[in-house]
Amino acid sequence: MPKLTDLDAKLIRYEERPATGEVIVGDYDTWHARGCPTKEETVQREWRVTVEKLADAQGVQFQCPKCLKSNGHYVSITFAHRDVPDHLGSINEDDEPTRWRVTGGTGLHDLSTQPSIWLKGTCGWHGFITNGEAK
Repeated sequence: MPKLTDLDAKLIRYEERPATGEVIVGDYDTWHARGCPTKEETVQREWRVTVEKLADAQGVQFQCPKCLKSNGHYVSITFAHRDVPDHLGSINEDDEPTRWRVTGGTGLHDLSTQPSIWLKGTCGWHGFITNGEAK
């Protein structure tokens, strides 16, 4: 089983910062037919900031152990009881916040969380973080 330390893992905190970019104007379902009208807009965006200590972390991000050799996407889970607002961090397919309990460890090398992690709608990886391993 791959260790988090071999999966480019990072302990993270969530922040909101203003970001300016192009957004679609009008009904998203019909914008192709209208030539992609856009406007520049500044909105609050989620940022993931790397932290060193588990005590300071609100989540963890790591390369998917199932897809490591193919497309190398990342898994990001948000910890429970770490004061993360519902609109930040991991969410499920119904746009509801999902949170995992830290059940052990002092850092990436021995982190354990509960319950299992299931990536619905993507590659379908279903596993656990136990003693620093993504199983």
